[in-house]
Amino acid sequence: RVSSNFGCKKVYFAHTSEGQPDKKNRKIRSTARNAFELLPWQYCQTAQLEEILPKDYLKLGLETSQGAKSVYQAMPLPRRVTIFLGSESHGLPQEIIEKLDLVYFIPMRGPTISMNVSHALASLLTLWAMDHS
Repeated sequence: RVSSNFGCKKVYFAHTSEGQPDKKNRKIRSTARNAFELLPWQYCQTAQLEEILPKDYLKLGLETSQGAKSVYQAMPLPRRVTIFLGSESHGLPQEIIEKLDLVYFIPMRGPTISMNVSHALASLLTLWAMDHS
């Protein structure tokens, strides 16, 4: 839903297993609400990402991995960017991180050192929108 709020063009759900998950996934539908029908999205395998993503977009990962830089050092964020997010429990796989152009983290000021992945995306897209509105 956050992707639709900010005018993203498409959402990909990448997975490593064989086969296609059910597109009528109730969890995605209930989380996305009306964005489920408004924003194009698709499942794909992780190995397909390079061939299906726009070539002229920078690949930016939001991750707390070794070598990630503060998102505040990224200002302004690139206009044409594909944002990669991992799962809340495992983050982005290393094989994806190695293919990214940029890897940033959002600094936490309070005692909790992590944030919900949808909130992290909303924070990053807010910064992006400030640069490009």
